[in-house]
Amino acid sequence: MIVGGLAGLFVVGGGVCLFQSNHSLEDQFTMEASKAIRQVSSVSPSAERLTVHIAGAVQKPGVYSVPKGLRVYQVLPFAGGAFPDANLDKLNLAQKVKDGQRILVVASTTKSARVLPESLDKVDLNTASQTTLEAIPGIGPSLTRAILRYRNEHGRFATLQGLTNVTGIGPKKFQKIGPYLRVN
Repeated sequence: MIVGGLAGLFVVGGGVCLFQSNHSLEDQFTMEASKAIRQVSSVSPSAERLTVHIAGAVQKPGVYSVPKGLRVYQVLPFAGGAFPDANLDKLNLAQKVKDGQRILVVASTTKSARVLPESLDKVDLNTASQTTLEAIPGIGPSLTRAILRYRNEHGRFATLQGLTNVTGIGPKKFQKIGPYLRVN
């Protein structure tokens, strides 16, 4: 049993590190991930690389080229890190990353809405990719496919309200996802 101020346990480079501080587990995870990025930055450019897709509740979802041998917790910072409401317990953070792997960071199932960082604008409904749409709270893979299908069949959305023409988006869903979207 862990007692006292022990806040977390991280597996790093085959060793075990215990942290004792007043910081939250998320802060400690961020500190460890930042340290991992600094270590990765010092890796030779000729080192073997893998391509991974980091999606979901992260700051910058996308496809990234990362050095071989990293673990999931070490590649999340490449995508800007996880959103505050990300449910990291759904991931095996200690798993070694494989070439072609998709790492999906899911949001918690609590009713708290994810707050997009102030540095990010609202997502343009007419140009957003599947990965970008899936990162929006309330939009999962099937709804994303429906939005993209509608956009391909009917062209650009003239107004944000036009989103209610997509199968699966009623007034409640529109009210939930609308604040994250815009139409240019």
